[in-house]
Amino acid sequence: MGQLRYEYDQRIANEIKEGIRKGLTMKVIFDAIQRHQQAPKAYSTFLKMYGQDIANACADFQGELGELAMAR
Repeated sequence: MGQLRYEYDQRIANEIKEGIRKGLTMKVIFDAIQRHQQAPKAYSTFLKMYGQDIANACADFQGELGELAMAR
């Protein structure tokens, strides 16, 4: 049985970023993207393909929270 090859999909990346901004857990985001045909079925593949997007979105989110906290 051959391996499935998933390609990076910007729609999935955008959905991941939006989920992080909403404060969703990675498990919930992973489950939510499964409706896309190009969504990786394995969590490890998901992290491998979209790990940089996840890291950037988390850093942006933490920065926004820090700015809000400093403004108070």
